[in-house]
Amino acid sequence: MRSDGTGIRPLRRGGVAAGVSSGLSWSPNGRRIAFSDGLRMWVMDADGTHVVCVDRTEGGRLGPGPPAWSPTGRWIAYSASRRNPATNTWERDIWVVRTDGSEVRRLLKTPHVDYDVAWSPSGRRVAVTEVWTGELYVMNVDGTHPRALTPGFAALSPEWSPDGRTIVVEHALPNTSAMEWEIWVVDVRNGRRHRLSPVSYEPARHPTWSPDGRMVAFVRGDSGWGDGINVGARPRSAAEIYVMNADGTGLTRLTRNRLGEAFPAWQPTGAPRDPGGG
Repeated sequence: MRSDGTGIRPLRRGGVAAGVSSGLSWSPNGRRIAFSDGLRMWVMDADGTHVVCVDRTEGGRLGPGPPAWSPTGRWIAYSASRRNPATNTWERDIWVVRTDGSEVRRLLKTPHVDYDVAWSPSGRRVAVTEVWTGELYVMNVDGTHPRALTPGFAALSPEWSPDGRTIVVEHALPNTSAMEWEIWVVDVRNGRRHRLSPVSYEPARHPTWSPDGRMVAFVRGDSGWGDGINVGARPRSAAEIYVMNADGTGLTRLTRNRLGEAFPAWQPTGAPRDPGGG
């Protein structure tokens, strides 16, 4: 859809996207889209044609998480589980696949159980969410020099800002239920953070930066739930897509289709820049 919420149209209906969606990611030039159906990783053209499965579950990998396109447009990073034959246990690490599916390899192995991954604009670092605690780590793409950016602070669905200075995340407010998620921004240099989205009894999830870094899109409400679902004593509506300015002002609702939206993503407007900040 357009950035004002008009012109909504489907790219895929069922078929390869019939599984549980785990997010999507635009290529840096805005011409292709990578998405996971929870079982496999796919790439298609921006108009929904030429759908190609680039990584199947063969080889022992399971459950690819949300994709993150590299700034060069050559690789897609994601988390996936693989059985360790030495310990007979499942380990979840960060993997990369070439966008034509010709090569799959493990990008990094950390002592954490990783899920969400975000590539920095320069391509030199990644941000990774630890699945059990939700804490956010930043490290080089080879896994060296890991640093806990949000110790004791759950920061899910990370996405690096275009200038490489901050990471937008979703976080549950203290002393509230697991549903009370809001959108926060974390400074990459010192870990300082502040809330962007206004407090609401409906969760705010899946934040994503606009290509120019001036706005953030996210969903507000319960994804996959119909209008009128009651949680406790309060009714909740289906998730809809909102946008706001990078400072949290100018909150605007874009969709009103009562379907339960998830994982918004901005189409890039051109080739990626290398600001040197990430």
